[in-house]
Amino acid sequence: MMVMARGGHYYSEVQVRGHLQAVGTVTQPITFTSATNTGSREWPGILFDGGTGHLRHVTVRYGGGWDGYAYSNVTVRNVLTDEVRVESSRVMYEYSEYGFTDYGLYIAGSRAVVSDTLFANNGTNDYALYATGASTLITVTESTIRNNAGQGIGMAGGARATVRHSTVRDNGVYEVYNTSATPPDARYNWWGQAPPSTGFFYGTVLYTPWIVTSTFASGYFDLANDIYEPNDAFAQATPLSGVNTTLAAFLDPAGDADLYRLDVAEGSNLLAIADATGTPLALQVSLYDVNENLLATATGAAGAAVTATTPITPGLYFVRVTGTGNAQTGSSHLPYRLTLLQVDARTNLVAQTVGEAGRTYDFGAFAINLVPGASTELQATAPPSLTVEGGYYTLHG
Repeated sequence: MMVMARGGHYYSEVQVRGHLQAVGTVTQPITFTSATNTGSREWPGILFDGGTGHLRHVTVRYGGGWDGYAYSNVTVRNVLTDEVRVESSRVMYEYSEYGFTDYGLYIAGSRAVVSDTLFANNGTNDYALYATGASTLITVTESTIRNNAGQGIGMAGGARATVRHSTVRDNGVYEVYNTSATPPDARYNWWGQAPPSTGFFYGTVLYTPWIVTSTFASGYFDLANDIYEPNDAFAQATPLSGVNTTLAAFLDPAGDADLYRLDVAEGSNLLAIADATGTPLALQVSLYDVNENLLATATGAAGAAVTATTPITPGLYFVRVTGTGNAQTGSSHLPYRLTLLQVDARTNLVAQTVGEAGRTYDFGAFAINLVPGASTELQATAPPSLTVEGGYYTLHG
């Protein structure tokens, strides 16, 4: 469906003072455009003047006329009781004349949520997306802000912004231009290169850590939800409720180290398995006592699991996971998994570990005290789900 401005193109904006519900589909999108539908600055676009809105699968284009507040494709002002939401849409081909400051999306004193939306070819030397005012709060996720003539994102007047999991690149001047006292939170985005150039940013911008590839793999964005950070030092070690548990966490940014603290009530052997399967990381896992003395360490190959183990007595211990080799200078936006087990070396170790077919498990070295004349053995078994006809299990040690 196409909605075209009529009745004098340059001053004929769509004003919203109630609610605008424009929800299209992939096969039936909605387009808001000028009466002639031929090029930029042909109409003032959509003005949310205290009114709320929901745009989905919508294209707004060819704006740049004066709507009474800004030269833009979309203006949002005085929307605080609810919000304007833009999803799976496109804001494109806007610029004004006579050297006026212009915008793809202009937000003042309002709340807005933008997701999966493209901002392209907006402005002359101005802004694809601009937010101003201390009451302004905007969230942008999984969107693309690219090939705009001026700044990608502009912030001023105390506006607050969170930009996540988006591509912001190839804009004409700065990717983010901030004059607000509140720095925008622009972490976990792709800036066209890794690391991004400091010249991409004006003013204070939180952009570290950044995404290291333009390919967003499954699970990529869970990185922003690493509940164990910050835990880079012994003093910041994340307390764990106990052993016999598995967690998923991330090594990011480059050179990151994760430390965990656990209190054990019984003596036995502590087994720490750090699994990098599915990531490019080569992991090192280390065990420390309460005084931060190294007890055991092990280093694995890229994309593989590695195990460190040590005999322990009741007390406080630390587990440290970090990258080695290229992993020390790289990072992964897919998680590693850490399994902690407290085991008796005289029992069947494999039965206490979740096993997978075709995998090799290194259970490290165990100290076993035997009285004269005694003996011990280790047995490898597998659950029925891993047992196949003709299959066998080899135990090295």
